[in-house]
Amino acid sequence: DEEIRVLDGVVPEPKRSAPPRGSTWWFRFRSLIGLAGLVALGYGLSMDRKSIQWRFIGVGISVQLAIGFLLLKTPVGTGAFALVRTFVGRVLAFSEQGIGLVFGALGRPYGAPGHPWVVDGVSGDPVALGLVVAFHILPVLIFVGGLTGLLIHLRAVKFTVELLTRGLAKLVGTGGVESLVAVTNVFLGHVQAPLLVRPYLKSLSTPELFTIMTAGFATLASGVLAVYIQLGIDAGHL
Repeated sequence: DEEIRVLDGVVPEPKRSAPPRGSTWWFRFRSLIGLAGLVALGYGLSMDRKSIQWRFIGVGISVQLAIGFLLLKTPVGTGAFALVRTFVGRVLAFSEQGIGLVFGALGRPYGAPGHPWVVDGVSGDPVALGLVVAFHILPVLIFVGGLTGLLIHLRAVKFTVELLTRGLAKLVGTGGVESLVAVTNVFLGHVQAPLLVRPYLKSLSTPELFTIMTAGFATLASGVLAVYIQLGIDAGHL
């Protein structure tokens, strides 16, 4: 194992487990059971089963499977996978530069050169400071929030939202209000996105409100996305 010399002592590099191999048939079958279970749960809790539009459900599931196949099983998708991972990592690297400017060594990511070490009060051994919310998480949220605000000012978000909203409404069959909230969740999050359609909330039906709430819990805002990446989750998968 590699060794790191700190405070005149020797600290072994923590061992990293090997990445798991490809999914077996059981894992795939279990995923299908979960997918069918969610549909069955929705059917069981429905207030009007006769009005369920199965074509929209089929289209929605088919789109998810098609996207998964495109990203994981084709050269184009694999390339896009790597491109997104590289792009997001590069953007977050800018935030790390700002964090380092404000907090110095305290803001350096865990495992990066110069990450601070402290002495354990019980054992007296040197240990890495680790991930600190105030130094590694909150500044990233501020950075991503500011970046999103800049993109909104440049109308880049408006163009993207309008394009995706129209596509989602035509493909899945949802209304304009629900589609707008679902797409905007990616940029603003579940709390702020519904405020964009606040004048229409009073006129929405119960299924439309349910769709908005479901979309909110099923999507991830860019700020939270950045936080998960800081926690070590692969940006491509997110």
